[in-house]
Amino acid sequence: MLKRRWIFTLLLVLLLPILAACGEEAATTAPTSASGGAATTAPATGATTAPATGGATTGDYNYTALAVEEGATLTLVASGNPEEQKIYQDSIDRFNAVFPNVKVTFEAVAADYPVKIKADAAGDTLGDVFFIDSGLFNALAPNDILLELDPYMSQIGMQPSDFAGPLLTIFQLDGKTYGLPKDFGGLAVHINNRLAQEAGVTIPEDGSWTWDDFRAAAEKLTKGDGNAKTFGTCTPPDIDRAGAFVFANGGNILSADGTSAEYNQPAAVEAITWWHSLYKDGFGAVPKEIGQDWCGAAFGNEKTAMVVEGGWMFNYMKQSFPAVEYTTVPMPTAPKTGERATLLFTNAWAANAGTKFPNAAAALITFLVGKTNQQTIAETGFAVSSLASLADLPYYDTDTKSGVIAKSAEYGKLAVYGPKNDDFRKPLLDAMEKIWLSGADIQSTLDEAAKLSTEAIQ
Repeated sequence: MLKRRWIFTLLLVLLLPILAACGEEAATTAPTSASGGAATTAPATGATTAPATGGATTGDYNYTALAVEEGATLTLVASGNPEEQKIYQDSIDRFNAVFPNVKVTFEAVAADYPVKIKADAAGDTLGDVFFIDSGLFNALAPNDILLELDPYMSQIGMQPSDFAGPLLTIFQLDGKTYGLPKDFGGLAVHINNRLAQEAGVTIPEDGSWTWDDFRAAAEKLTKGDGNAKTFGTCTPPDIDRAGAFVFANGGNILSADGTSAEYNQPAAVEAITWWHSLYKDGFGAVPKEIGQDWCGAAFGNEKTAMVVEGGWMFNYMKQSFPAVEYTTVPMPTAPKTGERATLLFTNAWAANAGTKFPNAAAALITFLVGKTNQQTIAETGFAVSSLASLADLPYYDTDTKSGVIAKSAEYGKLAVYGPKNDDFRKPLLDAMEKIWLSGADIQSTLDEAAKLSTEAIQ
């Protein structure tokens, strides 16, 4: 406990100037992406409990197997726009239909969410339940801040294998689970219907296309000059997009044992070179070079006809560009391997290890990620469920865009590269900027960056 307090008191001191500097900044519209220690592992024993009334939907988990503490009161902390906040409040209302004796207060965070969570952890004012990304997990889990969830999962019949693909592994440490994925996003290709029709490009709705087809489509979709030009696609110098092609080509970003960078190896270099060639040959654009904040805005403003982005595009397009009609299709396959890959992005619900009501907190988390709640949210089109069993919902027969994302976990790779993810990624992102913006040699630039990334994780 002394170790934890000392670390987070120091962290708070370091964070205060950041908090002051960032307090007035707007939240990012869309994602770019998201050591051991003892943890609180078991439900409290001898606690006074109150039986829950109500019940879960047939086929859902047995939430009422968790005997929540009498008089339990919880605070759920999350960031998000008004639509997201409504989703969270509606989820709390559904939870209270099963656990009416648990009072849950929702605390919405307008901006600087990670900074707030770390500061609250340092000051022992952390809420009971909150969501985390991989960065927060790596900051909190090794320091005994998060409640272990495996005992509670076991009680209600929830298995680690219930979660799609590798999503859960981001939130596990030393074989223990400290967060449950609340939904996920995977990359796909979004294609402007009108521009495709005008260019004579057939949209591969069944996913039957390759990198060569993607490049040919980007070339045909590139039209016009100057400010009126539309590029075939958006090609930022970002491993959170290029990485999908690296994995499809049989390459890796980080070695399997997590000790060294491998993005300078032949299969990875070939994929990054291919992605860069779209930009170099004039078929792809970097957003800031065409007056756009990010690729989603470039697509919505029809500055690009295709874009490689995730499910976060759906609500963004609906709210910002409702008149633009587009189709979402799976990522193209690599000619060399015949395989496709995507990158997976997720956040998880977690609980404060110091909560006074661990059973109630675990009940809330497991309910939030359970079948009833996730299916209800999925069928609004707001988010894609993190549960593998919900990947084939009949709903996706009509919402085919979300259906593409839901199935992408089958061939997805995590967009997280070890516990020092940020330190590892920085040399790679810097290298890609040099390649794109100054024409640096790809192999030697990646070789130099790989050495720095490897040193950063030693």
